[in-house]
Amino acid sequence: ALEETEWRSTFRKTLYVTIGYFVLRTIFKVPPATLQFVDGHYEKVFPDVPIWKIIIHKVLILTYAIYVLTVLTKLRRAVRAKYSIPEERCLGCEDFCCSLWCTPCTAAQLARQTADYEVQHAQCCTSTGCVPDPSDSTV
Repeated sequence: ALEETEWRSTFRKTLYVTIGYFVLRTIFKVPPATLQFVDGHYEKVFPDVPIWKIIIHKVLILTYAIYVLTVLTKLRRAVRAKYSIPEERCLGCEDFCCSLWCTPCTAAQLARQTADYEVQHAQCCTSTGCVPDPSDSTV
């Protein structure tokens, strides 16, 4: 029961951080530059936005990227430890390197490692992320 409480707490914190990030990013959104045709060529025209707003926007993006990288690295390390999977390359920093250079591949690898989706289909909002097995229910 302690393990389940711990992962729920971690999930809740991650969800709050993600929602907070998207809310703040929306508040401090910086419009993109546009291309305008001037004197026979195109020029980038940047919107008139206060510098502090641009800085906050960039810091938010960088902070969230570091957060995601840290969480994914720790998760990959925990899954490797649980299933006794040794590092093959970049000894000592393989989890970080994989999470940094190929985030989608790392997420897909973790999904494949933690469930056999050919046997059991994925389902949102369940305790395991898979369709509940009817034979496991208690009456």
